[in-house]
Amino acid sequence: MADLHTETEAIESKDFTLIGVASGADTESQIATFQEHYDITDVEIWIDSQKHYLDIIQPGQPSYPIEIVLDREGIIRYLAAAYHPGQAVAVVKELLGQ
Repeated sequence: MADLHTETEAIESKDFTLIGVASGADTESQIATFQEHYDITDVEIWIDSQKHYLDIIQPGQPSYPIEIVLDREGIIRYLAAAYHPGQAVAVVKELLGQ
């Protein structure tokens, strides 16, 4: 996530939001420690205590990390059950016309 945060800082538009999602197993204290360690305190982290993220991944696929890019209408434009450097950012740039 720290790499993704660094990559998105270079995007010339503020018409997108980077949001982290933590599983319900993580406490707010653990999340705060993670954010401080990776210097991403400006990224909002949501806690998925009911594990809704499991509804969008394929059975048998790794559950974390997962990357999702939604457009303004909430349509999934990119979904990966792993971190692929640069791919989500490329989709964001394409959606923003950059």
